[in-house]
Amino acid sequence: MKITAYLFIIIPVIWSGVRFIVNGQNEVENFSETRFEVTYEFELRGEKDRYRVRSFLPVSNERQLIEYKSPTTEQPGFLYKEKNSNKEVTWVGNLDGDTTLSFTFETSLKAIEYEFEGEIFPEPYSISGFSEYLEPTEYIQSLDPLIQSLATDLIPDGVESEVGIAKIFYDYVYDIPGSKISDLTDAITCQQNQACSCNGKSRLLVSLFRAKGIPARMVGGLILQNTSKRTSHAWIEAYIGGQWIPFDALNGHFASLPAHYLEIYKGDEFLIVRNTGYKFDYMYHIEEVRQNDFEKMSIIGVWDMLDSGAIPAQPMMFLLLLPLGALLVAVFKNVIGVQTFGVFLPVLIAFAFMEMGALQGLFFFSSVIVLISLTSIPLSKWGMLYTPKLVVLLGVVTIYCLFCIQVFHKTEWVDAGAALMFPVIILTIVADKFAKKVEEDSMKAALSTYVQTVAITMLCTWILSAESIRYFFFTFPEMILSLTGIALLLGKWIGLRVMEYSRFGNFNQEVSYVK
Repeated sequence: MKITAYLFIIIPVIWSGVRFIVNGQNEVENFSETRFEVTYEFELRGEKDRYRVRSFLPVSNERQLIEYKSPTTEQPGFLYKEKNSNKEVTWVGNLDGDTTLSFTFETSLKAIEYEFEGEIFPEPYSISGFSEYLEPTEYIQSLDPLIQSLATDLIPDGVESEVGIAKIFYDYVYDIPGSKISDLTDAITCQQNQACSCNGKSRLLVSLFRAKGIPARMVGGLILQNTSKRTSHAWIEAYIGGQWIPFDALNGHFASLPAHYLEIYKGDEFLIVRNTGYKFDYMYHIEEVRQNDFEKMSIIGVWDMLDSGAIPAQPMMFLLLLPLGALLVAVFKNVIGVQTFGVFLPVLIAFAFMEMGALQGLFFFSSVIVLISLTSIPLSKWGMLYTPKLVVLLGVVTIYCLFCIQVFHKTEWVDAGAALMFPVIILTIVADKFAKKVEEDSMKAALSTYVQTVAITMLCTWILSAESIRYFFFTFPEMILSLTGIALLLGKWIGLRVMEYSRFGNFNQEVSYVK
């Protein structure tokens, strides 16, 4: 049996390794596991009006990879232009009724975070080609007495390093309350109102840096989410220690950016500029797309089935992760000695926790346990047979679930539909097992098993919720055979469980003493 188990473990590992090598690593793998497809969509309405719409397209850099999809440079009325470090794109033409302009690209991104070592002191950047990032503008009034006085007053005596100054300026602007003001906000207005959106905070932070002789510039882009939106975002970069360092004083990113920040342009620009005389609307459509599926030499094409739309992703995820969850429970029961209500029940409840939320799911699950335990006591005293008793308990759980769904819907504490993820029959069986444990042993023993069941369920929820775990088994489903091989070896476990060492740890010494 051991040979069979080892073969089950080794063969899938070797096969997955071969698939990894054959498919190769491309440049995208250095970025995020998830790609985004972004589409600019502009709706124009008018009759024989001349239109001109200008925007920017993102370019590839150290933290983002861009692949343009459409339209091509050969399309009439579509013009590319390099402007400073930006890629400017313009649509021009004559309207003939409703017109839709669009551009689509895909991007892969990675998070970035800078660490500073030692003290970094300001340099005379004005003579080193940085004058553009030190001068005041119409909206970044770095030489205004209000900004100059603020920049001086914020820095205490003894603070001279650029990193220390950056932290002081960043903390000050971050503490200004954010607002959803859609109008343009300059640096002075943000300071005077003490409430501004991302563009106002960014202009104020840039003006403070420039006021102290540190080059700084605006950056604009999109925060990528699987949705359609009209809002863009702005943050800044300051030149510290010989490199441009990002700061987002609205969302709290100091010298760092998360992986879903797409940079589209640098400078205090407007993402969309157009002429007038016609009706105009716009939308950014953002959709997550899969990447790195290692499709070559795939025996079970899980991704192909999902892409075809023939199988929903959620049931497939449950199917692939169920063996891993069951193995985790088996290890804790057979090796560590944890007691749970069943083997598969904690895993199934963990799936429900993943949809509802761990804390909300725990509350809901615990309330069902209490309800069924209270209901089960009189039913047992009446001497009911097990199957009719289970039917009664099932009805009670169903009514309670309907009640909770209505409460969730009205309070919006949790998605009402998430409660349906709890298999009602599973809840009933677990609750009945708890009630039986109380009858046959004691309340203390039942509570102990319940606590251990919840602990294992929460652990399974945490592990199975990891995107890397899901992605791995979607891509390499053959590794389930390796889990089977581990389970075969676990089935021959004859040693003491970890929790039994306190009871039997001195057993061998006692036997030797008797001899």
